[in-house]
Amino acid sequence: MDYLRPQTVAEALAAIAQAGGTATVIAGGTDIIGDIKFRGLKPTALININRLEGLRYITEDASGLRIGALTNIQELVGNPIIAKSYTALGDAAERFASLQVRNLATVAGSLGRASPGGDMAPPLMALGASVIAVSASVAGRMAERWVNNCRTDFCGAMPVAAHTWLRMIRSAELLMKPATTGRGT
Repeated sequence: MDYLRPQTVAEALAAIAQAGGTATVIAGGTDIIGDIKFRGLKPTALININRLEGLRYITEDASGLRIGALTNIQELVGNPIIAKSYTALGDAAERFASLQVRNLATVAGSLGRASPGGDMAPPLMALGASVIAVSASVAGRMAERWVNNCRTDFCGAMPVAAHTWLRMIRSAELLMKPATTGRGT
């Protein structure tokens, strides 16, 4: 098994495409050993994206909330933006596994792998989140796909989708913040 650590999103997408559906993308990697040992996963390569620039952030503007794919779950806990306006998301993050796992597990991993239970998907679905996925096009250029409905189009489908569509999550976005997502609002 090869271990790859691409430096850019474009390099990561090229590695995914080159593996032809036999590689596994990891960031936090909280469930990969279990998948290999107990579920029979036999990737030809592990593509570690946890150091890619520009995929770890929590921002809010007039159009809504954006959470980068590599934002770890612990970063959601106590974040002032999340605590003020998106408490369901903060509450789910606080109850997500142990502190050690929260410090490694990423938002994209929770959405895409749904492992062990896709803990971040329910609050994101309830808040109407969309997922932005990027993929390598046939010409080798990066293409972006906006998955409009996390609820029906994406969450939990990443292990299959990553191999079929040669894509990875870039961000989760909640546009046009609902009026009642925070406590006391």
